[in-house]
Amino acid sequence: MKNIVESRAMFLLSIVLLMLFGIVNIFTTTFTKSEQISNDVKNQLVFYAIGLLIIFFMNYLPVSIFLSNKFKITILVIQIILLVLVLTNGIKVGVAQRWLDTGIFYIQPAEIAKLVIALCISWAFNKKQKSMNTFRNVSSSNKKHIFLYTTHLLQNNIDKIVYISISILIIILVFLQNSLGNTIIILLIFTCLLIRNIFNTKAIYLFSLMFSAITGLLLAYVFYSMELPNSLDKILLILLLYIIFLFPIGILLKLKFKLILLITFIFVISFFIPRIITFLYDNILIDYQKNRIIGFLNPNIDYLGINWQRNQAIIAFGSGRLFGHGLMNGKIISEKLLPYAHTDFAFATIGEQFGFIGSIVLMSTYFYIFHYILLVFYKTESLFFRNVLFGIFLLIFFNVIQHIGMNIGVLPVTGMTLPLVSYGGTSVIVYCISFGIVMSIKSNNYNAMKIKNIDFSKVFIRNN
Repeated sequence: MKNIVESRAMFLLSIVLLMLFGIVNIFTTTFTKSEQISNDVKNQLVFYAIGLLIIFFMNYLPVSIFLSNKFKITILVIQIILLVLVLTNGIKVGVAQRWLDTGIFYIQPAEIAKLVIALCISWAFNKKQKSMNTFRNVSSSNKKHIFLYTTHLLQNNIDKIVYISISILIIILVFLQNSLGNTIIILLIFTCLLIRNIFNTKAIYLFSLMFSAITGLLLAYVFYSMELPNSLDKILLILLLYIIFLFPIGILLKLKFKLILLITFIFVISFFIPRIITFLYDNILIDYQKNRIIGFLNPNIDYLGINWQRNQAIIAFGSGRLFGHGLMNGKIISEKLLPYAHTDFAFATIGEQFGFIGSIVLMSTYFYIFHYILLVFYKTESLFFRNVLFGIFLLIFFNVIQHIGMNIGVLPVTGMTLPLVSYGGTSVIVYCISFGIVMSIKSNNYNAMKIKNIDFSKVFIRNN
């Protein structure tokens, strides 16, 4: 049984199952009497076929190609050019400008950026951190000069600085497309990979970080609700509370100094989150993004306007109950009451037609894929490929969570697709490339040491 679960055939079967869900979703949501099999269905079948060929091809691709300097430069240059072209010559749908028209098909560079960010951060931390003890070899007189110290620090970390800077540039270019959902997911992948590589995030460390964030938010509430006449008095009081509560925890848990600094940083950021959110809302977000947040916080207002999609998705999913209405028998699907059902609300359409049972089968397929990626992750010794696998895991996980969350009303609508199930050529190719990378790494680590008892909590611990 264990061999079946870990087999590449089972992994491929789960990918094909997601594609079958995708065909059903797109066929039923785009079906009309005049055009029973829509162009969207035909296009998606072509992309599925290309995707499967990519997976097959990458299964035999030597993983060393990902470490080639030519490959790195080519990928990053193409990614940045595509993002810039979207801003200058992209197709605008509503207020979002996310697609490029190649004449044959559309490309959405923001989808590609999710995988490129994972690769970029993996390249940044490809080599193990050089110990600062090497600086002790410098004469004691030179140590007094901060310039020499800074130069030494930059020389040891120049790769990290370059790749992280490129990643930030990519995030900014995606954000400028008014693609808030993609920006959030890319930021989450970027942040999680940074934390994993910079800090040794064991369970106790994660607890400390969460505690500092929650404390910062609570003290922020106290700060903004206090009626002290002088703002300086408030700041001094908050600093005193921090010193009393948080800093001793770091000492008692014997946390490293850099982790205490991170706890302090997260505390400060959390403390200013209310003001940061207010600033972003007033000055950065555009009207339709504000409306989605307002609709999420107030689900009963403007039912026929900003909350129409959200509420129709909830009705569609809930009406399916245990076994669903059957293929194309649901009211929401058959009467076309849910806009963008084949892309943004694929999970709701599956729920309406196949009910809770069908939704569980779909979610179980994703859970198996997560499990498989983590299995390969755990059996991989290379720091670079562990980071790549973790990035791919985050890419799929955050997209699934965001899509399902907005379909059942627990997250704001952001227009995120469901991997391999929603319509979209670029996303299908990106996910298939990601799965191909997983299988390629699996093939190259086939003879790696087998681990009997796998502790998945160690996924978040850097492989030093």
